[in-house]
Amino acid sequence: MTSNAKHARRPTLACEIAADRVLAGRAADRGRMVEMSSARELAPGTVVPDLMEANLRDSAAVRQAIESALAAWAGIPAT
Repeated sequence: MTSNAKHARRPTLACEIAADRVLAGRAADRGRMVEMSSARELAPGTVVPDLMEANLRDSAAVRQAIESALAAWAGIPAT
């Protein structure tokens, strides 16, 4: 491990897309603790596990859920 890798900065924003929800979070203290987080539910079938077809069956709904989850703690009005 190089000294640069040891001191690499962790991301301060994260977003997880699951089959049933979108989670968003912001880290504090150099990424060592979660400062804020929010979740938005997704309708069944919006995101599906599939090796042969697209996983996002309703990309507009996923995008809206991401924007809403981020806006919840970022002070940005949701669209």
